[in-house]
Amino acid sequence: MISICDAFNDIPADWFFSSYGLDTEFLKGRRLNVDLVSWAIQKKLSLMGCDLSDLHLPEVDFSSMDLGSANFENAYLPGANFEGAELGDANFKNACLPGANFEGAELGDANFTKATLDNAHFTRAKLSSATFTCAILSKADFTEADITATGFEGANLDYAIIKDISAAMCTTFKDASLKFARLINYQFFSTSFENAVLTNAELCPGVEKIDASSCDFRNANLRGAKLDGIVFKTTKFAGANFERAELTNVRFEPDSLLYKGVLEGAKLDIGLVEFAISRGLSLADCRLHNLNLKGLDLSGMNLRGAYLCEVDFSSAVISNVNFSGSKISSVVFPDNFDVDSCDFSDVEILSNSGNLSADPLVAKLKKGYEATFYGGKFGVFMKNARTVKFGVKLVEAPLFEPRYRI
Repeated sequence: MISICDAFNDIPADWFFSSYGLDTEFLKGRRLNVDLVSWAIQKKLSLMGCDLSDLHLPEVDFSSMDLGSANFENAYLPGANFEGAELGDANFKNACLPGANFEGAELGDANFTKATLDNAHFTRAKLSSATFTCAILSKADFTEADITATGFEGANLDYAIIKDISAAMCTTFKDASLKFARLINYQFFSTSFENAVLTNAELCPGVEKIDASSCDFRNANLRGAKLDGIVFKTTKFAGANFERAELTNVRFEPDSLLYKGVLEGAKLDIGLVEFAISRGLSLADCRLHNLNLKGLDLSGMNLRGAYLCEVDFSSAVISNVNFSGSKISSVVFPDNFDVDSCDFSDVEILSNSGNLSADPLVAKLKKGYEATFYGGKFGVFMKNARTVKFGVKLVEAPLFEPRYRI
């Protein structure tokens, strides 16, 4: 014998409710078919606690509905509208929701594990303690969302917008991908980016500096990222990669846990260069452009492979500095620095002057080894090339391929 409950999915909704005089409390916990869900949406009934798993309803409108603790596991709801809906404790595990709109929705403790949410909108959504483990969130928009204690472990947030976030304490992006993501005016206090990929991401403030206190960037990949106006305090950086990153107005407080090579390969402003010198950090492969480093003590610094353009070292202390493999262009050195103590092997001296032999650095380097020189648009210079240490190359910028080899 089939009971009313067993046959519920096959009975027309209007007839069922009118015939049996039931209210929406009967829906709670029930597995609903498409017709019943559509009818409930039309009547704006509560679907709290309902089983909507495997539901296929593209472009469905759940705006402002009560869907707390509802089960949407494996549902197919592309373009769904959940604006202003109550979705606390809802389960969206493995659901397909590309382009869904959750603007202003209540999503505390919601589960989006392995959900597909690319191009989804979470503007002003309340996501406290929600879970997005391994979810696809590329190009998602989290402007003004509350992501306090929200978990994005292993999620794909490439090109996502995380903007104007004031409530974000204890959020975790561990193992997440945030390539080209924009984290603007995001106060990520006590946030974990451990093992996260932030290549070419933008981390910038709005009006005030970003507070990155007690954050975890261990083994994070920030290659090519732009960091501006961030204050790091008691922050962990072991294994972090800043290669080709641009750091402007960034401050590391003394209690930040830095390793010696943390800034290698980054583009640094004067403040960070002074900080690196004070902490004895390596500047290998760093890009230093248009900087006034007059009077600084660079003794023992590692500038291996660095790109130095329009840098003023006049009156600086330069002793036992490793310049090997670096590219040097329009750099002013002190009149009497200790050349012999420094390593200039495999240096490239770039010149736009048209007269390589007039470069001030060339005159300071000792004779005794034959070098290879490249000629550019101004022709070939210094044919009697015995005035530069072994391995040094002179290149006419912007040409890097030799016209002749002497």
